[in-house]
Amino acid sequence: MGYLGEAAGVEDDLCVRAYLKYRARMRGEQSRKIRHRVEEAMERCGITHLAEREIATLSFGERKRTALADAILLRPRFLILDDVFAGLDPATRVKVAEMVASVTSFASVIIAGHEIDDFAGIARRFLVLKDAHLYEAANVHALREALA
Repeated sequence: MGYLGEAAGVEDDLCVRAYLKYRARMRGEQSRKIRHRVEEAMERCGITHLAEREIATLSFGERKRTALADAILLRPRFLILDDVFAGLDPATRVKVAEMVASVTSFASVIIAGHEIDDFAGIARRFLVLKDAHLYEAANVHALREALA
């Protein structure tokens, strides 16, 4: 299972590649697979060009994408993302949405968040908990009608 909380913390004193290698080792990944896993996660999250940069020098969005790479590093079957779009600029939101859509090839993804429109292009099912009631819909339009 992969998880990314709203306040994703990453080690400031390492470069992106070293951090992801460290995280893969900590989770028990086989040594011969680590390099491939790290490169794949960085590519999927659009951070390959940041591989040798120290995390402390990254912008908020770059740090969030590094944390996402960590969450998908071992190709989890389930991925839980808590408010993954919070604090991101519009361009980074698009990149993150594309990344989330791409991981559905190997993971079932659950995303918690506040802005329904963030999920419009990537979600196949919406569940909203409001005032102790659970609302379900197949798309954003149906969800808005159910909540009205």
